[in-house]
Amino acid sequence: MSVLVNCAGQIFRGSVKDTTTAAFRHQLEVNVVAPFMLTRELVSALEGGSVVNVASISSVTGMVDRSAYISSKAAIAGLTLALATELGPHVRVNAVLAGILATPMNDGLLADPSMVSQVADRIPLGRLGDGADIAGVIRFLGSDEARYVTGALWEVDGGVLARTSLPAGDPPARS
Repeated sequence: MSVLVNCAGQIFRGSVKDTTTAAFRHQLEVNVVAPFMLTRELVSALEGGSVVNVASISSVTGMVDRSAYISSKAAIAGLTLALATELGPHVRVNAVLAGILATPMNDGLLADPSMVSQVADRIPLGRLGDGADIAGVIRFLGSDEARYVTGALWEVDGGVLARTSLPAGDPPARS
């Protein structure tokens, strides 16, 4: 079974006013156009196989100073849905929405242990993810065990998207 994993990614951090058109376009080129081109060029070789795109929880949520990154990751999620529809039934296409990972992309965060602790405290599983956390899901999605899974956006984020940052606002329970 052939499997294509589109996992290259880059993050541009900067406010909207500080993001040049060139920087925005470059973010799209790396995070969306390259996976599209690879899939297009390899689609005939993928017959009976699978494409797994690595997106981000940023595909479905906002963050300050990340408009280019979030736009590109939302686009790869949308591309996943479009390709699943177009390439089925011969090729399955899914995406992993990766959470906050201890990878070089987050070196700035990882350099500050107190910040890592604050972030980990907001993750229901209590820690940042790592490459193995993502690889296991990718391995499953590329396997025959996922033969009836296509067009799915798998949240692999330790529960980040399940948790709201808003206070519940409910009064305490009465006994």
